[in-house]
Amino acid sequence: MTKVKLLDAPYDDNVIYNFHCYDPLIFTHQSANWVQNMPFDFRISYPNSLDIYKEAGKMIDSTFNECLYVDGVKSLGQSFFEAIFKDAIKKAEDHDAMLYCGEYGVINQAPVDSTLIKLGLLKI
Repeated sequence: MTKVKLLDAPYDDNVIYNFHCYDPLIFTHQSANWVQNMPFDFRISYPNSLDIYKEAGKMIDSTFNECLYVDGVKSLGQSFFEAIFKDAIKKAEDHDAMLYCGEYGVINQAPVDSTLIKLGLLKI
């Protein structure tokens, strides 16, 4: 979603901005064998301290952790998503365009209660 701001204005009213979100990847892809350097037995809950996520994120490719360093990210939870979606929302508003998150998910290795919290289906 941070790349949405780089897109041109839609040329037609039927064009929307679409993005996928798997952030923070250290949570959504914990134990995923296709993530380089991700330990098979790695587990982390959500939300958790931003410092704990930044430290855990050091074991995998830093490009997967850019969301933890976005301007305005001070903690995990609702404010985290408000901060990382901010530029995409502004771009859509500036061009009177729709914004759609086409994929958003969590691996089945993550703790179920943390998954429900991240998806907004369980309140803490």
